[in-house]
Amino acid sequence: MAYVHDGTRRVASASASIGAVVVAALIPKCPLCVAAALSAIGVGASLAPIVRPVGLVVAAVALAAAARVEWRRRKRLTCGTCR
Repeated sequence: MAYVHDGTRRVASASASIGAVVVAALIPKCPLCVAAALSAIGVGASLAPIVRPVGLVVAAVALAAAARVEWRRRKRLTCGTCR
């Protein structure tokens, strides 16, 4: 039974990794591309002051999530009985 759980965890981990790469590839990188993408979906210059803070919040949440994952990984590696 533990083997099936391990396999499921590996598939989920691989899926998350592939999903993250696909999302990163689809996100526009340059400011002009971001402006073009936003204008394509109907977000004009009137909402521009809102877009930057939202982007900063999203970046901060992503950084916090990555830090949490790394902290949990290091904790698991240094303390074999702390699960």
